[in-house]
Amino acid sequence: YLGSGTQAQAVLKLVKTHPEAIFFLDPVMGDNGRLYSAITPEHILAMKELTAHAQFLIPNITEACVLTDTPYKEYFSDKEIRDIMCKLHAMGPSHIIITGIRSEDMFINYFSEANGSHIIYDRVSLPVAGASRPGTGDIFGSVLISCILKGQPLKQAVLKAAQYVSDCIKVSDQYQLPVIQGTCFEQLLPTLILPQE
Repeated sequence: YLGSGTQAQAVLKLVKTHPEAIFFLDPVMGDNGRLYSAITPEHILAMKELTAHAQFLIPNITEACVLTDTPYKEYFSDKEIRDIMCKLHAMGPSHIIITGIRSEDMFINYFSEANGSHIIYDRVSLPVAGASRPGTGDIFGSVLISCILKGQPLKQAVLKAAQYVSDCIKVSDQYQLPVIQGTCFEQLLPTLILPQE
């Protein structure tokens, strides 16, 4: 989480200093159609500049709308999501994952990969596992990045991250962990062990 445009500029300087690094960006700015209180217009501009340098962009739908100047609404069609992803690709990232879009009793994670002018779109859908909890986006991003750095294909990485978050929510509800405390992710860490290459 970058709390100001100044912090975003510091990250940008680091990214420019190390162009050989793979840059994953989760542009944490808001959720459910609302920006967090600390987010300013300067912050948004800085995040757009960071987006231009990211190979992997991992926004939720609110953040994807902010980055593309798209009006937020409660429901987006598959075509509208693809249009947003196309705009995000045009900003620079070659891989985009839009996380946690709820459609009735399902959670959907859309993802796309650009190869030149050709873009492949796909999605992973899982049943809603339980109450919405803070920190699940951080867990999703951590698992996703780990899988990608291990060489897994994007679809497999998205599915593993989404399934892990779902399992964490189920366990947390079973233990009646208060929502404000996030999830019981520690118990499920052994399930993330990847097969040896």
